[in-house]
Amino acid sequence: MLRSLVGSEMCIRDRTCPVPDCRHAADNCEVHHIKAWSKGGLTNMDNLAMLCRYHNRTNDDDPAKPHRGRVENIRGTPMWRSPRGYLVPNTVHPFGAMTLLYGR
Repeated sequence: MLRSLVGSEMCIRDRTCPVPDCRHAADNCEVHHIKAWSKGGLTNMDNLAMLCRYHNRTNDDDPAKPHRGRVENIRGTPMWRSPRGYLVPNTVHPFGAMTLLYGR
């Protein structure tokens, strides 16, 4: 149900899973709460991101215990923060094969 309520708006904002080098397009991703819903995270555009199934399950939900990295909302854009604290954007276009053939 959550996917149907905010899915189209999220797919417009988030073209791909925000984890670096992930090529999953947003329309094949799951809605992820950046601050876990179970810990009081709200269901609004500032707290949601489109993550592929794998990254949704491996994302570190507790920022105090970094292990694999986590998605954060930086100025309205979901970005991945490495376990060492670096922000790393996903620069892969969702249509990677077309980018390889024709450029950006």
